[in-house]
Amino acid sequence: MENFLSGGIEELKAAKDCAARLARLTAAMEESEKLLKANDKEVSAQRKFMADKIEAAIRNRRGELEKAHDDQLSIAQRDLRSAEKNRKSAKSKAVSDRITGETEHLNAANKKLNTQINQIFRKAKIPTLCNTAFYFALFHARTVKDFLIFALTVLAAIAVIPNVVCALLNVSTVVKILIYVGIIIVFLAIYFALLAAGRSSEAKITAFEKAYQLRKRIAANKKQIKALSSNIRGDKDESSYGLEGYDADIQRCQAIVDEAEEAKEAALSDFDEYTAGSVRTEIENESLPAIEQLEADGKALKSDFLEKQEAAQKAKTELADKYAAYLGAENASEDKIDELITIISDGRAETIMQALDVLNG
Repeated sequence: MENFLSGGIEELKAAKDCAARLARLTAAMEESEKLLKANDKEVSAQRKFMADKIEAAIRNRRGELEKAHDDQLSIAQRDLRSAEKNRKSAKSKAVSDRITGETEHLNAANKKLNTQINQIFRKAKIPTLCNTAFYFALFHARTVKDFLIFALTVLAAIAVIPNVVCALLNVSTVVKILIYVGIIIVFLAIYFALLAAGRSSEAKITAFEKAYQLRKRIAANKKQIKALSSNIRGDKDESSYGLEGYDADIQRCQAIVDEAEEAKEAALSDFDEYTAGSVRTEIENESLPAIEQLEADGKALKSDFLEKQEAAQKAKTELADKYAAYLGAENASEDKIDELITIISDGRAETIMQALDVLNG
């Protein structure tokens, strides 16, 4: 230590050369590290680009394959739905025809009974419009249904209709009350007038009684028609409907659908097992040479960086051991050493120790 500190300009020049060499080696190492990091980043980017390209290509090609099979499957399923619809329509018509055939005698009987009622009414001079369920419910009620219709009609006549009419009129309350009562009176008058007209003679009373009995037979026939229709619609035996051709068409279409589904499954399985690998290999063969070249360059850059890092470390150790230990780390830079050289050159100091004292004031 005393030998160096007692030295002069030559010793400081040697220290400056060491500091300059360290600066050059450090700069070279940092530049090498920068190039290495840039290369590593480019390798990662290229590998990601290749992976994304592979994924997109496999996804797109698989999607195209799946769509092609889906189009075929859609056609087959459409044909199957059409075949099922045709069978349903044919069965519906066959059932309807069967119902018509098996209830024909009952419908004919009802038609004949209605004709008899009209003849009875004409003979008794009763309008045929009276041959309705509503009329009989109002004037000849006998069943629960008749009394329900009668009750609802009375409710509408004495409550609903008068209230609606009064609500629509912008008149005083007294006038509304009069209108309300008037409407009820009108309905009652019409009702009792029709009731009296229907009972004005023994012939009319007898006619309505006969019509009522005939209407009971019509209702019984309708009930039987409804029961027969329900039984026919619920009949599981379809052998009499001639649907064999439709069943064969449905089986044929179903077989095509099954075949299309199996073909799609097999094609996608084959793609996943073989084609996807071929697509991957194709893109890798296209992209890997450039990536591998970058990786080889990266190895060379890595080696260069380690070499320069080692050289810089040696220079740093040399500067620290031979010079910074005496000058102090803060005075071991090129600029500080130049200042020490200037102090000695100007004659303000003869040794490094004296120059340090001058520099540090």
